[in-house]
Amino acid sequence: MNHSKKEIQRKIHPICQDLIAEMDEAYAKFDYKLNPQTDPSRILGIRVPILRKFTKDLIKESKVDLALKNQIDEFLQCSSHAYLEEDLIHALLINEIKDWESMKTQLLLFFSRIDSWKACDILSPKFLKRKMKDHAFKIQFQKEMKDWLQAENIYQARFAMIVFMNHFLKENYSKEIVDWIAYPKRPDLYFWMAQSWFLATAMIDHFEDVYEVLNDSCISENVYKKSISKGLESFRVSDENKEKLRNLRALKRT
Repeated sequence: MNHSKKEIQRKIHPICQDLIAEMDEAYAKFDYKLNPQTDPSRILGIRVPILRKFTKDLIKESKVDLALKNQIDEFLQCSSHAYLEEDLIHALLINEIKDWESMKTQLLLFFSRIDSWKACDILSPKFLKRKMKDHAFKIQFQKEMKDWLQAENIYQARFAMIVFMNHFLKENYSKEIVDWIAYPKRPDLYFWMAQSWFLATAMIDHFEDVYEVLNDSCISENVYKKSISKGLESFRVSDENKEKLRNLRALKRT
């Protein structure tokens, strides 16, 4: 593959140098269409599976290479990264942190640096599934995530919605979580799209609770329309419930 067509305009971090060989100009153009808020010159065009493997190998090597471990620590403290792919690696490294207080410090710094929903949505802390079995932690963590929903930083709030979607729609579910996420009104696309994503996912197991809030004129028009649309597209929402969504969409909101 010829990578010379795309000029490297910024200085990539030393630990990421090997990724330059994985650049794909066509994929970079495609990725920009999905991340139009990101400067296109910041997108190298490297697919996420490659970044995941790269990060996994990086972590493995750092266990026996102190210099590399120090480089990773320095990378995590960078005030900004040159490329979106470096942001994604940063997020993947955060996913490996094993305690909440250390991770929270890293996350708050990370949210202040990123400019892409993609860098936010790749965050999936591995330790959370295990830690949710600790009742005291779960209650405190839920409280913190509820507070994060109100954060001024859009990616901090979006992360909280994704956490609720991934960890509080099964055994940790309560109806009030749907209300916390459904009702806030913010004009930012990446906020209300996450609201709609959450509600469409919640429909699978808690349709009546979601239907109740969708039937409330207090939720934003954007969330109302997009949640119904996503629900109708889902293979996991029953035909009976999809018919209810169609009937709801046909009604004039007051």
